[in-house]
Amino acid sequence: MLPSSPNRAHTPGLLHVQKWRGRIGMLLAAIIAMGMLNAAVEQVNGFPVGLTYVTGALSRFGRGLGRWLLGERRNGWRVQLIPWTGMFAGAVLGAVLEHHLGLQALYASGLLAGVLGVVSLKIPRRWQLGYMPR
Repeated sequence: MLPSSPNRAHTPGLLHVQKWRGRIGMLLAAIIAMGMLNAAVEQVNGFPVGLTYVTGALSRFGRGLGRWLLGERRNGWRVQLIPWTGMFAGAVLGAVLEHHLGLQALYASGLLAGVLGVVSLKIPRRWQLGYMPR
């Protein structure tokens, strides 16, 4: 609860809110800029290009979903769900781990990355070739 004094700018709660307002504005500006980049540059020499990985995958998914809703029934856009599901799950898991473990969460992230790297060596070659550029 805020004190009844007229000078409320010195209360810890308001300082915290004021500090985050500026950061949220900067974050929103970066998000909008990345989205604008991906909307402006969709293809280079006929090849699909995502200039920033996260927003590129999201914009390709959004364009594909929009085209599908307009009646174009190509299903290639659905593959964009795979990286987004992974990024979303990683963000949630990372936040939970950081909340409970602090900086020690980096060890868990590194261990998981190492395990996934070793497991990826077991992916059959024919599956790998399906995702290679042609």
